[in-house]
Amino acid sequence: MVQSCLIPLFVPLALGQDPGLPNANPSMSYWQMPPLEGVTDHQSVELPKDADIVIVGSGMSGTSIAWYLLKQNNSTGPLRVAMLGARQACSSAPGRNGGHIRPSSYAENAGAKEAVAQDEAAKITRLRSAHVDGLVSAANSLPEEGRQAAEARVVDSIDAFFDGTQWKTAVQ
Repeated sequence: MVQSCLIPLFVPLALGQDPGLPNANPSMSYWQMPPLEGVTDHQSVELPKDADIVIVGSGMSGTSIAWYLLKQNNSTGPLRVAMLGARQACSSAPGRNGGHIRPSSYAENAGAKEAVAQDEAAKITRLRSAHVDGLVSAANSLPEEGRQAAEARVVDSIDAFFDGTQWKTAVQ
């Protein structure tokens, strides 16, 4: 398990990047059609005036955080969690790539090494790889119907490189 001591490392990196605006006309993949009624289109009639926690982004990370928070026992009552998203839940990158959660460690490590020292880049890469196990574990903790709907599983895959430069970058 990767320790939470990496959070101070991630915050400056995340804050230093411009997130840009959501694409006004995102692509829709065939497996998103029709949208899962009651899930992807679920939203409050009114935006709450206050919340204990506000999650910006309804992708895989935002949805996972909301799920985890709502599962926790809170001695003062249930948390009031608001999740804000530009579109339907999990319809952006997770929806367009079919929900693939496979890490590309060589690419992630190369990108992290540009921002931090190699030992810290390795920690970032391990943290990103750990999310696969975490998401599969979370899905497996659901009732049978939820496990089947999630279709979360670990599979074997390969990467193909068609360019010598890409191959050299991956090896480094």
